Amino acid sequence: MAPRAKRRQQEIAIINKSTGQVLDFVFKPAEGMGGRWVRVFQDAKLSLLLQHPELRGQSLRVLHYLEAVVAWGNLVPCTASVAGALGLHQSHVSRAYAELTRAGFLIKEGSAYYLNPLFCWKGSEAQLGEAVDRLLGAPVPAGVRELPGAYRHA
Repeated sequence: MAPRAKRRQQEIAIINKSTGQVLDFVFKPAEGMGGRWVRVFQDAKLSLLLQHPELRGQSLRVLHYLEAVVAWGNLVPCTASVAGALGLHQSHVSRAYAELTRAGFLIKEGSAYYLNPLFCWKGSEAQLGEAVDRLLGAPVPAGVRELPGAYRHA
C-alpha cells in the first residue's frame, strides 16, 4: 500500500477589502474531527432562546463563551474562571449561570455545571444518551433531535 499524501492545512483570514489589511483573526480548520469542536443542535437552541427572551447581555455572552470552552462530557468551567477570562465580576457570572440554568441551557449537578446535552454536546454519540439520562433524569427516545417540552430541564 502506498503511503498517504499529507494534506496541506489551509489558513483562512479575514481581509479588509478597502485597505487590504489582514485582520488579527486567522482560522485554521482542523482535519476530520481533530481540533476543538462542539456539536450544537440548532432546533433545540432556538427553542430555548425563543422561550426565554429575557436572556440578554452578559448571560448570552457567558453562554457563547461556555460553548467555546466546554470540556468533554459538557462540563463547563467554574464561575471564577469564566469571570477572569471575560473580565467580569464573579457575581455577574454567577447570576448568568443562574439565569442560564432557569432557561435550561445549564444543568447543575452537585457543585458542577454542564451544558444541557439536548442543545449542545461535546463527546461521543454513545455518551450523549448516558449524559441525557444522568443530567435530565428522563431517557430521550431514539431519533429525537429537538428539545420537546417533556424533556426540557426546568
